Amino acid sequence: MTLRAALLSAVLVPCISIAAEIDVAIPTRQSTKVNYEWISLLAEGPAAWLKSNERAQVQGKVLRMVIYAGPEEMPSTYRIEEITFGQEGCCRKLLRAREFQLYGHMKAFEAVNRREGREFEFIKWLSPSSLEFKHFGKQYALYDLDKEVVKVKGAGNGS
Repeated sequence: MTLRAALLSAVLVPCISIAAEIDVAIPTRQSTKVNYEWISLLAEGPAAWLKSNERAQVQGKVLRMVIYAGPEEMPSTYRIEEITFGQEGCCRKLLRAREFQLYGHMKAFEAVNRREGREFEFIKWLSPSSLEFKHFGKQYALYDLDKEVVKVKGAGNGS
């Protein structure tokens, strides 16, 4: 091993182990357009029932992750939709939608990411506001989906 290689590995190896543990904050923006014709994923999370009057019009809410692709050279757009509903799930209404790009923010994890597999593979909902996914074969958690800034963190060792 050359001196240069030894120095690089001494610097990069600690960075790689740190990168897998960090949280990456991703700001979202209000989404006004709906582009369902290019949809590649629609996954609805578990219901969060609100503690309210039995006669209240809104009894609960659910988050829905929608991913739609643009032209081939453009990264996918990730849209979080907040849907409210009444008794027994009736009267569903889209309350708000926010969107973000995931691709650029995943660069913090790129050193540990071997780029095997698909860009985004949904695994499961962890809670009403968090989900688990794979990004090029490595597992991550996307959480705080009900907030203005969502977060990504390394979730597992992948397969």
